[in-house]
Amino acid sequence: MLFNGLKVFITLPLYHNHGICNFFRAIYSGKSIHIYNADIPLTQNYLNIHSTKAQLRNFYGVPDALKLLAKTEEGIELLRQLRVVMDGGSAYPDTLGDFLVEQGVNLVGHYGASVISITTVNILLNRRQHRSWSADDVFPTRR
Repeated sequence: MLFNGLKVFITLPLYHNHGICNFFRAIYSGKSIHIYNADIPLTQNYLNIHSTKAQLRNFYGVPDALKLLAKTEEGIELLRQLRVVMDGGSAYPDTLGDFLVEQGVNLVGHYGASVISITTVNILLNRRQHRSWSADDVFPTRR
């Protein structure tokens, strides 16, 4: 289970499929979810401070948030310590996903949530030994 008693921080808007799914998953499971305030600029400093203070274990974010955090060792270390780092909202280069996985980040690509489904996410979560992070690794014909 993606929540499993852990705190989650999400930068995806609630009108986004991935955002609303995780919001309702938190309600259903009775777990904490911290929702990014879109009125505050998305900066690496804000993401680091909030994630550290809230003692988060999962991060579900837009690719811009991952790009910001991947720019410094502090951001990479934050991502490395999380149980699951999941993205959604738009695509980003394979090089970024590959880099984060090489750095020890448990990354699960969830781009196209309405297309790939939570079933694909569960497959990716259970394939950690293969270092797969993208739905394209599960369905190679999509490439």
